[in-house]
Amino acid sequence: MDIVNSGCWPEILKFLQPKELPEIMKVSKIFNEICKADYLWKEACLLIDPQTQKDYYRVFCQRIKEILRYSLPIYEILKVTQTSEQKHIFRSMVKRSNPKIGQILGKYFYQEKTKKIFESYEDFIKCYGPLPLEIYWFFMLYNGQDDCSSGFLGHYNFYDVDVNLKLIPVRKSENILVIASSGEDEEQLCVFLDLQGKIGRGPGAVYCNSGVARTVLYLASSLSEYLQRYSDNVKEKCYPMINENILLYEYNAYASVYSKDGIKITARALYVPHLSRERRYLWTYYITIEADNPEKRWVLTTRSWIIRSSNGKVQKVNRQPGVIGLYPKIYAGCEPTHYASCAYLETTSGVMSGSFNFENLDNRDENIDVNVAQFRLELPLNSELIDISSL
Repeated sequence: MDIVNSGCWPEILKFLQPKELPEIMKVSKIFNEICKADYLWKEACLLIDPQTQKDYYRVFCQRIKEILRYSLPIYEILKVTQTSEQKHIFRSMVKRSNPKIGQILGKYFYQEKTKKIFESYEDFIKCYGPLPLEIYWFFMLYNGQDDCSSGFLGHYNFYDVDVNLKLIPVRKSENILVIASSGEDEEQLCVFLDLQGKIGRGPGAVYCNSGVARTVLYLASSLSEYLQRYSDNVKEKCYPMINENILLYEYNAYASVYSKDGIKITARALYVPHLSRERRYLWTYYITIEADNPEKRWVLTTRSWIIRSSNGKVQKVNRQPGVIGLYPKIYAGCEPTHYASCAYLETTSGVMSGSFNFENLDNRDENIDVNVAQFRLELPLNSELIDISSL
């Protein structure tokens, strides 16, 4: 057990189905103790009496470091969703799409759809082409299992736009490998790898398609970085989890929060790459209006906005009724109101601020304005629009 830190084992166990436990637990008796203490597998593991097989354990240790790079980000997401309102995502993974780690850690891997046995990375690329090593491990964990329920890699919607990113099976490819998608035709959003590094950020870099002609949006240097960043945001609760969805409106340095008279307003924005066009860049913004120990009861009456592009152009909305047809009421103990809308800029950067007017429900002559503090409309952190016209 000195080869691999015992803290790894609980992470791995989350991916096992009960029927796989007897075989995998032959690795070491320490598995038995961990399982008995683990809330996901306690009942099943109480029935198992593991025995140590040193040869099996050596094979296990050779493979575990690479497997953990791709299993841990997904597990961390599952851990959050299992204890939150997003239980449909957790149930989907556990019930019908657990990675077959019992098979992966053994000598061979059997891929049901292609009827192929891959003893090594070399065998894998003979079938699927010269894909990066990280795709081999990703394939071993997730391919061909309808792995994730819709929205596992994030969701957002506003008006008639609805995006649910999910992982898709690995397919043979030499240049571009799509790993996640949502929608169809002109409204399709695809996350893909540039296998040969022709776009300019190195082999295996992650991008998504862009509606701006001859561009793509750079997202991460590798698939593992992309998954880990997303997992970290889920774990740190940077994304709202509302109505059984992980919403991609990240709370980061671009967001804002402001509170006055017991009313708190949080604002964050998300760039929409596939629906943006040249000089018409699209953001969806997500507003939360909630009680912050109010002494009075309020109802929202009007909204006002000032939207500034980095080129100096200003758009204004002055005291228009409600927010997307809603008139939220704020009082002690009330549920938060969440809504999403959108804004266009002529540039890839800008700011937005505003205010909501509230009326006292018990004294109609009393009105207050609560600011929506300035928040930024920017490309995602660490991302960049890249010109591919020369390719």
